[in-house]
Amino acid sequence: MNKLSNRSKAEVDAAVKIQGTNYDRKRKVTKDMKRRMTQMHAAGKSYCYIADYYGVSYTTVRYNLDENYKKKMNKKRNDYARNWKPTTASFNDRVEYKRELLNNRNFRRAVSVSF
Repeated sequence: MNKLSNRSKAEVDAAVKIQGTNYDRKRKVTKDMKRRMTQMHAAGKSYCYIADYYGVSYTTVRYNLDENYKKKMNKKRNDYARNWKPTTASFNDRVEYKRELLNNRNFRRAVSVSF
């Protein structure tokens, strides 16, 4: 039997730290990345080139560099959010996601787990 399945939800949640890894679904552009993106764009590099360089999407780069686009997307996001109920993601959903990651050998190699 898999020793992970014997762990409580709280133990799994506490043991698996995904923030800041490639498995973090909330991956963000850091201040340093944004500063460098701004420099690259000022030097004539395209959004597509910068996106390829950092391994992010074109829209992520544009969102971080183009203030008009950022305002437009935030307005669109807010308008969309008003028409939908809040997410139903919960603690249980987060723990299930982490359990799936623990079954992935690549994840286990990339991230240290305390059990």
